[in-house]
Amino acid sequence: VDHTKDIQEILKQCNIQSDDFNSGWKKVDATRGADYILEGNQKSNEKRLASKECLAVRELANPEIVPMPFVTESFRISLIVPVMEKDSQKTMNMLRSFAKNSIENSERIFLMLVFIYTPERPDKNNNNDFFKDVKQLALQISKKYKKKDKVKTSSHLLWYSLQTKGLTPSSIELMDLVTHKLDDKTIILLGSPDMEIRSDYFNRVRMNTILGKQVFCPIPFVEYHPAIIYGKKRPTASLSFNTSLGHFDTLNHHHLSFYKADYLLARSLIEFPIVKAESELGDKVASANKLPAEKEKLCSLFMHSKVHSLTAPEPSLRLRYEEIFCDQEIMSELQMESCFVRRMRSFGRRSQIAEMVMNKEQ
Repeated sequence: VDHTKDIQEILKQCNIQSDDFNSGWKKVDATRGADYILEGNQKSNEKRLASKECLAVRELANPEIVPMPFVTESFRISLIVPVMEKDSQKTMNMLRSFAKNSIENSERIFLMLVFIYTPERPDKNNNNDFFKDVKQLALQISKKYKKKDKVKTSSHLLWYSLQTKGLTPSSIELMDLVTHKLDDKTIILLGSPDMEIRSDYFNRVRMNTILGKQVFCPIPFVEYHPAIIYGKKRPTASLSFNTSLGHFDTLNHHHLSFYKADYLLARSLIEFPIVKAESELGDKVASANKLPAEKEKLCSLFMHSKVHSLTAPEPSLRLRYEEIFCDQEIMSELQMESCFVRRMRSFGRRSQIAEMVMNKEQ
């Protein structure tokens, strides 16, 4: 390699004539650039030769300061969990796990349970309340840890009762009603009663949710049908990350984390009116005001804004098995197709299902 041009430029910077150049060394660093040490002999006033050394660095590129967003694992999370009638027992298990793994470990996580009432069970906050047992457990946990933690005034968990007209609210309709109740500085995380409470998942949410820059759309690891993967054995208390026990459900779009300001900005960019009260929720008859593709996939809402959507498999987001039902009355043809694929994938691996069928035939 000809280094003449570099040497000439360095000699000029060091005020050494080309004729006086004596020797030189060059060292290349792949992360830094090239270091030069050049030596030359110059005549002094007394006509004696004087040695002069010149040090120079040619960097790989001009240094540039790249602004990076600031994120830490200390940001507060507001976990929003919608609860249907079928989820009562799972929600009670989740509450006990939340108390043990989050509250007792002083995690900065606030849990809001959203109880979704149907027209068939309209009783809220009375003795006939279908979610009475879940609410009592939540109240017991809240009182228990409020006494222990007298310094902190904020609650660890609350609930919100939502009366519907027969049609399950979409994720966007749910967020419209819940978001304005939450703090501007908190990370809003949409969850489900099937999820396990794991601190490593919450830390991943904190690091991947960036105000004004990015929302996080994790792909959950979902447990296969217990009867197929465990047989007559009892399911384990916590789900291990193993491909024989579950799979990444790429069609599950029910988990998402974002900041309130980013949601409100993205929400204002679509024409569908913001739901401000329960009375504005749709029913099975008047379903003409349905959202387009965003109704099923909340993450796609942010495609309209400048915020980046990070969708990636998340091994720490683990969901216990839940049977998937496909309802033709409320689902479009595309949604039904997606639902059938999810249902088929949810049972187990082909080899596991084949083995079960063979055992039954024998």
